[in-house]
Amino acid sequence: MSDSNILVWCMFMGLTVEVKVGRKRTIVIPKAIAESLGIVEGGKVVLKVEKDKLIIEPIPDAIWLALRGEKIAEISWKEIEEISIAEQEKYVGVVRQKASVKEERHVEA
Repeated sequence: MSDSNILVWCMFMGLTVEVKVGRKRTIVIPKAIAESLGIVEGGKVVLKVEKDKLIIEPIPDAIWLALRGEKIAEISWKEIEEISIAEQEKYVGVVRQKASVKEERHVEA
């Protein structure tokens, strides 16, 4: 049996989809399945062999995780703003300090 005649079975939420293995053992993941799992062109997947089954698991990218992934922390806009202001004040303080040192050197010269 040639590679092009091998059939791959895919289980998706109770749906069985039959796809044909093409040249160089490529398979095409149906659009509905790919979209629901976040698989995009150029994305990466992990292939696992367990007994006599091939398992394809998507490796989610950062954007997919941000939009659809499990949330492990919660922060409010108010907290973000407070942190931003504190960081800006640190930066402004450092800049003022450098300007002050530079001015002192100029006055001494």
